[in-house]
Amino acid sequence: MSERSLSQKIIRNTFFNAAGRFWGMAAAFILTPYIISHIGVERFGILAVAGVFTGYFGLFDFGIGASFVKYVAEFHAGKDYEKINQVVNTGLVFYGLFAIAVMVFAVLLMRPLVIFLKVPLYLRGEAGFVFLLGALFFTISNIVNIFGAVIFGLQRMDIANKAAIGVSFLNALGVIFFISKGYGLPGLMVNNGLTLVLTAIINIVAAYRIYPGLRIAVSYVNKSVFKKLFSFGYKLQVSYFANLVSFHTDKLLITYFLGIGLVAFYQLASSLLQQIRQIPLLLVSALIPAVSEMTARNDKENLMRLYLSGSKFLILVSVPLTVFVIANASLIVSAWMGYGYELAATAVRILASGYFAATITGVASSISAGAAKTELDMKFGLLMAALNLFLSVYLVIKI
Repeated sequence: MSERSLSQKIIRNTFFNAAGRFWGMAAAFILTPYIISHIGVERFGILAVAGVFTGYFGLFDFGIGASFVKYVAEFHAGKDYEKINQVVNTGLVFYGLFAIAVMVFAVLLMRPLVIFLKVPLYLRGEAGFVFLLGALFFTISNIVNIFGAVIFGLQRMDIANKAAIGVSFLNALGVIFFISKGYGLPGLMVNNGLTLVLTAIINIVAAYRIYPGLRIAVSYVNKSVFKKLFSFGYKLQVSYFANLVSFHTDKLLITYFLGIGLVAFYQLASSLLQQIRQIPLLLVSALIPAVSEMTARNDKENLMRLYLSGSKFLILVSVPLTVFVIANASLIVSAWMGYGYELAATAVRILASGYFAATITGVASSISAGAAKTELDMKFGLLMAALNLFLSVYLVIKI
């Protein structure tokens, strides 16, 4: 493939990723105030904590899920189609067994977790329901994402994002329906389940259409492929763990030390910054499969050019965006949520610089992941997680 055609593919995929991401941001911006106004800040806090709960379960897959897109893209570039089927089938068997283990732990941990987090008595039933359904949906989504990895690995982000926009629209209608009918927090979880089923159907159908050679059979399960997925994934898993600690564990600490109601304000701030952070990261959203393709062709010159130009653009976009958000935090939050959420604006100002620092390394991280050179990310992740956990506990107690 020529340099021009590869560049066009990256630009096309980035465009469709941007369309999908902006739609997601718009949907979250509109729905969040509506949800909080109907279920309250405490139940919204339960939703936030449930996300952390399932996120920690994700640590125990050894990063296998993070490796699918990379190897589907690499094997497709090398025309090794049997290996693609081995990746898919090995992943399906692994995540089937993983789902059983997660659900056993979720049932055992649900009640102790609710008590440990000091969830008010009148909310414990709902919290337990949300945590269990969250764990179930998490296990199903892991299996569904294997078919999504085929779509992304073949660099058909146009299909993936068109489907995501359509599903997101139906999900928004479901949110409005279940809340307007008075089903509250359990209704939101049921709606998430219906959305997941629809996503699964679309991913499976799309994967077979763009890759007719896809086959599901136990005979494709391969031990050596699993070792390859594991050896790549566990290093990325350290980075995932660091992100989980840095961006989400604070919600658990706030719940434990300060109460579940205050988690909502932190969640609003972090959600806003995460959405804003996605704007510059759109520049790197299509890099991993493209880098995998370059690596398979040993195209080092274009990899270096991609790193330098991509990093410059990322910084150029991130700096003014961060300054704008810090300067206008109160205006942004009040326009979004209305009055009474000043704590969220304060959290935005404090967190923005940290999110900026985490954003500008995006090109380097994407290239290291696509090229399977993740050792530096792994070491940095360990240091960042340790510092964040220590400082979070110390500062929440002192301040």
